[in-house]
Amino acid sequence: MVDQSDYNTQHIFFDDNADEGEDCIVDVRDVITGQQIDNSKFMDMYVVKVHPHRAILESEYFIKEIEKAEQKRDEEIARVEAGIEEEESMTTRMASAMTN
Repeated sequence: MVDQSDYNTQHIFFDDNADEGEDCIVDVRDVITGQQIDNSKFMDMYVVKVHPHRAILESEYFIKEIEKAEQKRDEEIARVEAGIEEEESMTTRMASAMTN
């Protein structure tokens, strides 16, 4: 359960079996509505797939993954506060990437 309206708390679940798409074993739901949150929205923000080999070899592995998840959450909060829909945001990012 994730409270998407709580900007002060970010729960992050790490799992080596948290795959993208229909293969994901994690069921993330909104705490207020109870509705399932789409996989593309919660991956790398609330759920992070762990690569065990890297986690063992890289002492800063989890710290870096937390920083990435927090950055993605900060971007989502900024988008929500600006009133930008997810698809608009994706289109803008894709267009920006194509021009660079």
